[in-house]
Order: sequence, then C-alpha cells, then structure tokens
Amino acid sequence: MFSVKTPKKIKTEISHENVNQEADAFSSAKFILCDMKNKAVQINVWAEIDNGCLKISGQEFGAAVNGFFNADEYEYFYTFDKKNTELLINLSLKKKCEDMPPLIKAELFKMHLLEKYSDADGCKRLKNFCDENGIEYKFFNYF
Repeated sequence: MFSVKTPKKIKTEISHENVNQEADAFSSAKFILCDMKNKAVQINVWAEIDNGCLKISGQEFGAAVNGFFNADEYEYFYTFDKKNTELLINLSLKKKCEDMPPLIKAELFKMHLLEKYSDADGCKRLKNFCDENGIEYKFFNYF
C-alpha cells in the first residue's frame, strides 16, 4: 500500500492489489469540491466521474445569490462526455494517462481538482480552462 498526499494534506491510500484492476469504466466516488460559507453566500460543489464522464454539481445560497438572481438558491451542473473527460484529465495531469492504472489516474485527477478548483471561484476557473483548451461540456443551471 502506498499513500499520496495533496497540498491540502488529503491522504489517499491505494492498495497494490487494486492498482492494476481493470475497470470497464473509469469511475470515482462523489466528493466535495467546495464547501464554503461566509456572510454573503454558502457554496457547495460536488464532483464525480461516473462511467468515465466527469459530473460537477453546485448549489449557492445567501444574500449574494438573492441580490444577483433574485432567488434563494442557484444550482448548476457541468457534464463532460468520456472523450472530453479524458482530454481534461490528460491536460490537467500534463501527460498521457492511457497506460496508467484506473485507480491511480482517478486519484491523481481528484487531487488535481481539489488543488486547483476547490474554492469559491473554482468552477469559473475550470470553465475557463476548458474553454481555452477546447474541452467541451454541457452546462445547465436554474434558480
């Protein structure tokens, strides 16, 4: 078993028995990408890879949301197909990950998302990164 640490001191343990596991789909458990609250807004963002597709969902509440949208809550969703999830992973990790065991690739990408996009402006920065690099996604919101 070995451990991987992120700059935020999030420790992930991966057993050698599972490292070379072949998966039909590259998947990860849903995790909290942002959980922030101040006087003006509460932001909750979750991310997961489901059947090889990245899904991000977020909710915002508070006075800032009410002032901007004239609503109590703002919800939004980003979905990436398999091809664009893989492109995002490769560009994010700055190398081809095709030969990397699925569990290691999933954990490294999760750590990258937590390091780069886990604050109040994280989704905006991720959107900008995708737009600048030709990574396609679907976006849906409501308030």
